[in-house]
Amino acid sequence: MKVLIGNKCELESDRVVSRARGEEFAAELEIPFLETSCKTNHNIKQVIYLAV
Repeated sequence: MKVLIGNKCELESDRVVSRARGEEFAAELEIPFLETSCKTNHNIKQVIYLAV
């Protein structure tokens, strides 16, 4: 299984790829897309659930 993961989503001012572009690219590849942050614990469990 492949998953596209954007990390450090808490650093909005340093963003290089927009969330919309990440979603578009994942849709083109027909794979899930998640943004995560270890610092804020955002979507960490979801990534683990997808991996298992």
